[in-house]
Amino acid sequence: MIYHPIKTNIAVDIMIDGQVINSIFAPRMSANTVYILITTITRALGAQFATNQDPSGTLSYTIVYEGRSFTIRGGDSIIIVDDQAIELPESVSSLTAAVAAPYQLFEKERDLSITGIHSCSSYG
Repeated sequence: MIYHPIKTNIAVDIMIDGQVINSIFAPRMSANTVYILITTITRALGAQFATNQDPSGTLSYTIVYEGRSFTIRGGDSIIIVDDQAIELPESVSSLTAAVAAPYQLFEKERDLSITGIHSCSSYG
């Protein structure tokens, strides 16, 4: 038997107000951004999160934070907050009931720090 180690990515931690935020799903790195689980971040910020479904069955997600609210859908890459468009580097994703968005969505609302803290060796 021949053993070949699997390539790993750099681990990513999310910090808010200097505290590392733990999530059941790890942040997911892509070529242009880091995706974070929306429910984890909204809970850490003390924001409200609601899942909505229109009559056609389309899901949307509303976040209310400090008197401001906005609604997102899987596939959205432009979000309107207070009549201002926030263009995200990639679209919101909704996979296996976990809604994730590029961290830049929250960067506009709070000082959100995403830092790579572990570097794993890559094997060829």
